[in-house]
Amino acid sequence: MVRRLAAAELALPCGGLYDDVAKSTASYHFAMLRESGLIEQYVEGNRKMNRLRVAEVETALPGVLTSILAATPRH
Repeated sequence: MVRRLAAAELALPCGGLYDDVAKSTASYHFAMLRESGLIEQYVEGNRKMNRLRVAEVETALPGVLTSILAATPRH
């Protein structure tokens, strides 16, 4: 999810961020990412959009997103 948001550089709908996990698993991960401050979620029309909080995270924890993206295996 984080990798897809980083690659898109724009907000994406929830359904565009997972395709190989159950909806309940994705919901759990969205909650963890939101609660940790890595993503922001908002409603646009009838879709829940997700934005990676790059500037905010970099200000608070310089290099963390770069480390996360570098350490995450690509599938």
